[in-house]
Amino acid sequence: MRHYRNKSEKFFALFFTSLFILFLVVYPIITNASEIAGKSIEIFVPAVTEKGGVILKLKISLIPNGSGNIYIKGALFAGNDTLNSAAVAFYVGLLMANKNPMNYNGIIEFTSPLTQIEGPSASLAIAEAFYMLAKDMNPTSLSSSVITGAINIDGLSVIIGGVEDKLNASINSGASYFYLPYSNYNLLAETNSIQNIGNINIIGVGGIASLSNSLRGINALPSIYMNAVMPTDISNYMGEVALYFMNKTKEISYNFSISNFTDITNLVSQGENYTASSLSFTLYIDSLYYYLQQSLNNKTLVEEYIKKVNETINELKEKTLEDENKLTNNDKIPISLFEIFSTEEERIWEAQGYLNMASQSQQQNDTAYYLAYAIGRLETAKTWYDMSKLNISEGQLLNLEAFQNSMKQYIDFLSIILNYINSIISQSSDASVQNYYKELLDIYNKICSNSTDIFLKYSLASVLTYDATSLLSSMNYIDEYTMQEYYNEDLYNFEIFYSNLLSNGISLFIPLAYYQYSSSNLLTYDNRLYLLENSISCILPFLFYSFNANLLYSTSPSSQVKLVIPSQNIIFETLLFWGVGSAIAAFFSLLIYHTKKKINM
Repeated sequence: MRHYRNKSEKFFALFFTSLFILFLVVYPIITNASEIAGKSIEIFVPAVTEKGGVILKLKISLIPNGSGNIYIKGALFAGNDTLNSAAVAFYVGLLMANKNPMNYNGIIEFTSPLTQIEGPSASLAIAEAFYMLAKDMNPTSLSSSVITGAINIDGLSVIIGGVEDKLNASINSGASYFYLPYSNYNLLAETNSIQNIGNINIIGVGGIASLSNSLRGINALPSIYMNAVMPTDISNYMGEVALYFMNKTKEISYNFSISNFTDITNLVSQGENYTASSLSFTLYIDSLYYYLQQSLNNKTLVEEYIKKVNETINELKEKTLEDENKLTNNDKIPISLFEIFSTEEERIWEAQGYLNMASQSQQQNDTAYYLAYAIGRLETAKTWYDMSKLNISEGQLLNLEAFQNSMKQYIDFLSIILNYINSIISQSSDASVQNYYKELLDIYNKICSNSTDIFLKYSLASVLTYDATSLLSSMNYIDEYTMQEYYNEDLYNFEIFYSNLLSNGISLFIPLAYYQYSSSNLLTYDNRLYLLENSISCILPFLFYSFNANLLYSTSPSSQVKLVIPSQNIIFETLLFWGVGSAIAAFFSLLIYHTKKKINM
């Protein structure tokens, strides 16, 4: 009887051990399969090979409970421009959908036979796919559409090459629609008839928003109602600043058209006070530049000007630091005050930069130019400092600790942006472009420095985002009409981003000020576009904060872009589970065996 009982116990021990091992074998395969086959969209993008254009099918998957990682599968090699543009596409698509990228992982699988892929021209389609996945969209027209174009940080499309080969490949594939950036579309229109070539509809798009609407059969960008207005006291103060700079301009001996001053006065009377103050400041800089050109006729006078401006900068820095230290003694501060001090610090930083260039310049005209901007930026810094004295203690509060943590995530995003920019311009032989990238790196290092306070850290993060965005945007410049199309698209993008921020419970007045200024018909469309890009760049860091405002401590790892061979994850995790599972199973088997052995004895 005892012999029978030992055999039964051994059988059950072996059965349950085998069942446990079987679970360990099957579990990673099931979980990975469900992950990859979960929320996904298939898109078609064109590429150019030595033999001409080809069409590639991509499977884009959005995985919740992630940490901001992007996996690219199906290619043995992917260029840096492909990897980095895909990462930016992942972030931008989710941010426009009001989703925190750090809470998701993305999988980009090239299902077409492919050994290597290079270039950023799939990034518009990838951004669109992540946007649609996050918004639970999957229009049927995707299956008959081919999409090409690079992506910008504000959601706009960016010009790419090889369009004719890509168009021919799309026609040969039987696609019904060929989507490409506005800039490429307008260039194509100059040399070709683009109406239904080969029974395919060629459609120019400004970015994610217009592409999404077109795929869903919506021909125009709908307007978004934003329940947001400039704070009255701040707006009124900006009107006073407009008149202040207008009067300073009049004091300088320079013959401006009286219509310029009339425009400013009319804008103030209409309540468009930030626009008025900006235009007034521009007139002041121009007049100051003219005055300094005539006045700086010897080196000693230049040195005296530079010394005086530098002393004033340092005095303002000391006063500002003292006020900021008092403010940051609290855990929470008014968001409006944070915006004011951040903008002031940015203006001081700019003034110091222009002053350094003035001191190094060897040409009188250049010296006058840099010195005029140094003095002008210092003057505006003073006006922002004075604005901080307004009674604006009420309103939304900023949790400084939470904002510090969200900035760490945003800095990770900035590093991806820089990698994207570098991979695009790395082949350029233009020294000015390379120098521009070095300046971006300098700003990034300043942001990462522990000695940079949170006010300047935020403002420089916005500056870096804007500089990178405007660099990519400048590639689209074909003519004023093209810039008008991109302006209209970015106007809609601003409304999307700002509405996302409002829905998350945060409102900012600086982006609204830039938005207001961008509507002025006194500006060219490229300048109006750059103002919108500036406003979106101010929103994005706060959008990250709005996702994490209730999380005082962030444990999310830095996001990464990874190129993996297909099924590599499944194999690795299976082997890991097998190894650990086998060790656990062996331990329990030995424990059961030795326990029963002692009992039987």
